[in-house]
Amino acid sequence: MFDRATNMQHSSFSTGVAMLINHASFIAGLSKKYLGFANAETIEAIATRDAAFLARALYISNFSLEGDVQIVIHMVQDEDDEFSPPSPITSDVKDILTNANVVSISCIRRQENKLAHEFAKFGHRTKWPQLVGMNGESGKAIIEHGNLVVTTVFVRPGEPITDDYCVNRVWIFVDHEDKVRIAPQIG
Repeated sequence: MFDRATNMQHSSFSTGVAMLINHASFIAGLSKKYLGFANAETIEAIATRDAAFLARALYISNFSLEGDVQIVIHMVQDEDDEFSPPSPITSDVKDILTNANVVSISCIRRQENKLAHEFAKFGHRTKWPQLVGMNGESGKAIIEHGNLVVTTVFVRPGEPITDDYCVNRVWIFVDHEDKVRIAPQIG
């Protein structure tokens, strides 16, 4: 399953992917943030590509692609490339799928795609204030479970951090008891 979410306030959008076995057992998820804007179909096509990339990265060759935007599903299923903004992206998806045994590509109802949408909304996160006071390892698990593309870095009292900014790094500041003392954030 894949979906998208937009954040007009921060000029960004994000995609979400949920991988399930038989629509029941969760095996992997992905949340990815992109800067800029695009139309809904293009963003949904990017989410489709993220789903195909994740399946390939996890060496899953047998899978179904399910999303809730019919036009993007048709573009991935169609042999002819259309001249529309999502077309180059759906061509990427088709290339990825040539080496996979895709069982089906189908459109599902919005309410059936809720988990992927939750992952998409998670992509807008840059800070996790709700983790303050929690055990650092538990906080790390929550952050990484929701976003496979981030790397978490523990910072203990007195340890320096670099002054560069990295969009896929999350600093987790912990105290001497390994409790999160400052809201973890991307940086």
